[in-house]
Amino acid sequence: MLSRVKRVVRDLGVRWNLIPYRRPWVLDAQDWDREYRSGKLDYYGNFKERGRYGVLLSYLSARQGPVRLLDFGCGVGILRERIGHIDIAEYVGIDPSTQAIATARENQGPRERFEVAELPDPSLGLFDAIVCNEVLYYIEDLPAALKRLRTSLAPGGWLLTSVMRHPGDIAIHRALEAEFALLDSVLVKRRTPPRNGWVVSCYAAPQDSGT
Repeated sequence: MLSRVKRVVRDLGVRWNLIPYRRPWVLDAQDWDREYRSGKLDYYGNFKERGRYGVLLSYLSARQGPVRLLDFGCGVGILRERIGHIDIAEYVGIDPSTQAIATARENQGPRERFEVAELPDPSLGLFDAIVCNEVLYYIEDLPAALKRLRTSLAPGGWLLTSVMRHPGDIAIHRALEAEFALLDSVLVKRRTPPRNGWVVSCYAAPQDSGT
């Protein structure tokens, strides 16, 4: 009972910005390799994950193509498999897991490439859209990562994010809104077990939003 009370107090403190947000899940590249190799992450492509993908893809479809797309934390390339209806000039997926990237490269197509990386290298150039799908709560220095992502956006580009609802989600959105201008945000809430949900959002650099 006491531990539950402590957890509730901590969660409220994070939400009210009284307690610093700490990553709820800490995994390094080797941890991710083990998770992918064991099959524990196969559920990422399950039917019940399609709700948040639907919103992300709807935002992407609103871009005037051809779109140069960066999939930040691409895993095995699940998003790549779902963008066939969008006018993509080039797709680049990056992920720290060599296991995930090796799997993604097995089905790599033209105008697609996958790279092992924790952050986008400036040599990759600028992107019209960057997708951060279920990745931001694994990053150690989130403000620094968001600054790097902002410098990787082309003028008028969008940052699309999916963040699972948890006590730290408000802190993540605060960090996002400190670096980007929020254009739109949708709550995707699952009504069947497991009853979790995601906030899916579209951001732009402030100078591109009129702010």
